[in-house]
Amino acid sequence: MANNNRKEQRKKDRAQRAQDFKNQKVKNVKNFNYDQHNRDGVEGTHISGQEVNHVRKEGGRQAAYDSLKAQKEGGATFGARAQKKFDRMEQGLEKRNARKEAKERAQNVKPAVQPDTQDINLPQPAAT
Repeated sequence: MANNNRKEQRKKDRAQRAQDFKNQKVKNVKNFNYDQHNRDGVEGTHISGQEVNHVRKEGGRQAAYDSLKAQKEGGATFGARAQKKFDRMEQGLEKRNARKEAKERAQNVKPAVQPDTQDINLPQPAAT
């Protein structure tokens, strides 16, 4: 019975946090307030997986990654899920950038010059 109440409370808490994130109504993910729902006993900013999801949904992968990277460089701590999501974002962006670079290199390659075979005079067979 107590376990069921705990599950319900966690669902309510998650829904409330998600609503609080939406209520920030930030135009740019750089302005997102990561300190709104910090964990108890954690000094500084703690970033949860739910915050990572929200920021990525609202601003896109690149903007979310830039914002999270700035927070990480500023000394923020990441939860386990948030760290995994951040790492996957980083890998995905690296792959995307590598594909872009490969495509640009492929477009810049000059094709090999083929000789024009129309102007070649082939020897005619001798008439007998």
